Amino acid sequence: MNPMKNPRDTNLKDVLQGEGILITLVTPLGFRSEWGALLGYLKIAEGRALEIERSELFFLDAAGNVIETRREAFGFGGKKEFAGPYSHRFSDDTRRPAEATTVRWRVNDMEVEAGLIESEGISLRVIYLPLLVSVEGDPHIVVTIVNRTGGRMDIAEGVRNAVCLADGTRFASNTGGHWDGGTNVQPDKSVTKQFSLDDFPGIPKTGRYQMSFEILGLTSERESVEWKGLEKDLSIQ
Repeated sequence: MNPMKNPRDTNLKDVLQGEGILITLVTPLGFRSEWGALLGYLKIAEGRALEIERSELFFLDAAGNVIETRREAFGFGGKKEFAGPYSHRFSDDTRRPAEATTVRWRVNDMEVEAGLIESEGISLRVIYLPLLVSVEGDPHIVVTIVNRTGGRMDIAEGVRNAVCLADGTRFASNTGGHWDGGTNVQPDKSVTKQFSLDDFPGIPKTGRYQMSFEILGLTSERESVEWKGLEKDLSIQ
């Protein structure tokens, strides 16, 4: 049996995109994931603006009851206006209620939800952020790998040899030539890495494709993704 098998999971991710704005939540996986940080992503296309009047995190139990609410989530206190092109990742590492199974992020009238209880044995989670904005470091693919091998896992090697597939065509990574920091991931621990489509030379950057991702012997389920935003007339949806 392959110890790195990745079961299908569709309940751990949610991306909301519309009118040139994208928000998503990324929850931690692996050992002691309840101590890991929640990540929130906000993207705004060129020619769009967003005034944030309300940003809240809601933690829900298994019955769907809200057991904790955090106002001014991710540091959005009072009214704040952002103009595109804008792309930023926010983090919240405040301890969460033990009974929480789901987290919800509400930005004005937009809302995304993600699970806090991971599927048993999940090894790879891939989240696509299909709104591309012209900001340095804009992430397009968020990959979380959980080491289920029983030995150390070399994440630097994984990043160097990662492959992104669009409609079955393989595009190899050109990243990882220079590496700062640790490379080994201990058993049951996880690591989250961000990729840009620019990391995979030749990959299409507009249009709808069946996407999947390969890293460290794992392959994600195919997912229909429509890449938008690089051209001005595509940035307002």
